[in-house]
Amino acid sequence: MKKSIIALMGLFMLVACSEDVYQEADKMSETGTVENTEPQNSVKTIDPAIGYFSKYDISSLGLPNSPLHELINNTSTLNYTVTAYLGLAYDDGNPSSPMYYGHDLSNGNYPNFYMGSNKYGNVVATYPLDVGASLTHSAQWGSVPVMRKTNPGPNEFNYILSSIADPNEIKLMNEYGKVYYYFIEITGPVGPVTSFWLNSGFVPNIGTFAGMPGNWNLVGFDAMFSRELISETASREIVVTENIPAGDFPSVHSFVYGGVTYTMRSTTDPNGVYLELN
Repeated sequence: MKKSIIALMGLFMLVACSEDVYQEADKMSETGTVENTEPQNSVKTIDPAIGYFSKYDISSLGLPNSPLHELINNTSTLNYTVTAYLGLAYDDGNPSSPMYYGHDLSNGNYPNFYMGSNKYGNVVATYPLDVGASLTHSAQWGSVPVMRKTNPGPNEFNYILSSIADPNEIKLMNEYGKVYYYFIEITGPVGPVTSFWLNSGFVPNIGTFAGMPGNWNLVGFDAMFSRELISETASREIVVTENIPAGDFPSVHSFVYGGVTYTMRSTTDPNGVYLELN
């Protein structure tokens, strides 16, 4: 398993971003956000029955895009590196068709997100982002922040997709993407401490579609780890469940270093997505 993951990491970590794509950032408004009439996320995924709240919802098509918040925070004295794995955020209800909200995924412009003729479950890695001790990165544009701002603030960030990503795929992620997984590498004053995977903030201790409320559907399985992908009926948001028996892909992970317990959390709420070490 570890060898497979390392091999996949090696494949996806190569980074070279298309300047043509990132020139889209020139379309920024004076407020610093992408001028975009895409509707994603004006309504939210809210399911009190299982305690899940998220900024993602496809039902607001045609409405102005509301500000999105993505926060990566570190209140500890350690450093960490995060590699995000991005995929399509929504189940369009038609898995057999290559069409995805007006995009023809089979036309050759989306080779990684339609690999194996699978609409759901394919992911592409970002370049690792370094998060130093007591440092915060934030972003408030795009379905997931992959487009570069013209004049970013000192702590503003965007993910950079690896070189295997087609420029059209970067734009697709800006409109309809989300994080599926995070790979976290922790380092201390004398070197590596630990590394682990997190899911994108789904409810802890839900490891299977079985027993879920009737407003959730089984979409399929992701291409990297064969984890279950499920979607909420109203919002269409796709989420990844936790692999409880193996202890893989939780949304919360704790570890001990130097006699101190540290906790890494991946969480969501109706306003944003948060990754924090404390």
